[in-house]
Amino acid sequence: MVKEKSGSITEVAAVWKPIIDELTFNKVQERLRKNKNKYKPSERKVHPFPLTELINCGECGKSMGGKSGNGRKGKYFYYGHAQLKNPLAKEMAPKCQIKNVRALRLEEIVLKSLKSLLADDGLLTKWINIYKEKATHDLPEIKQKQKQLDLEIQATGKRIDNLVQRISELPVDVSADLFYRQIAQMNQKLQDLKLSKERVRTVEP
Repeated sequence: MVKEKSGSITEVAAVWKPIIDELTFNKVQERLRKNKNKYKPSERKVHPFPLTELINCGECGKSMGGKSGNGRKGKYFYYGHAQLKNPLAKEMAPKCQIKNVRALRLEEIVLKSLKSLLADDGLLTKWINIYKEKATHDLPEIKQKQKQLDLEIQATGKRIDNLVQRISELPVDVSADLFYRQIAQMNQKLQDLKLSKERVRTVEP
């Protein structure tokens, strides 16, 4: 038998006698499949980060994604966002006081809140009505925000194109490091704008 990458089993005729019977072989494969994750070394386990892009920093508003790192007590998981410095800015932008949040702790808080919400039908209905009322009231503002984000996305894309063009026109002996840093910053801004547009689109009634 040959196991394909897709997980399917293909029977291939062989000229030698089998070492074990088919039933034993299948039992061993099933045990190996169950043990694959159960006994995987902790350093190889990957956290699912279910709240990625669903939570935002309370200070700067940026969406937060899942990250991992190695500490003195092993591997740990957290949510955070990038903080890029503008190379052209005269003053350094204020940094968020809380850069990273422990994933397990935050997920525990969110899960507890969701359970409390779902357990109270009256409270759930109340928040649904509040959401509908607010979404309808804010519709003109949402449309305007979408239009503004579209314009900013187009403008940022053009700035990136212009920077790339300027790099291609630089003399060979002139460093392009500053332009590359600006492009990296503009790309990050472009991604943030697109995520903001997607969030605005999802709240549209």
